[in-house]
Amino acid sequence: MDLLDALSRSGDLPLAQTQLHVVVAATHCFDQTVMTTIIEKNINPLARLEHSAALVATTVTGKGLADIVTDEHRDRLKDTAPKLFELRND
Repeated sequence: MDLLDALSRSGDLPLAQTQLHVVVAATHCFDQTVMTTIIEKNINPLARLEHSAALVATTVTGKGLADIVTDEHRDRLKDTAPKLFELRND
């Protein structure tokens, strides 16, 4: 918000016909290498990334995961992370 404040000169400069885009970035750390995670731990790292993205999406949109996810992915996500569908964004 400091950047927006500076660009608008603390509100003195009107910003007509403008859009504000927000980018959310996330990183993931694993205790071992990706190959060790997959082979030795039998953990799908992509599923972990997908779960994190789903949590961010529900938080940003204020909607439940069932409202965001398309039908083709809903059943798969319910199998791998059923608790994500129980979360509410009230």
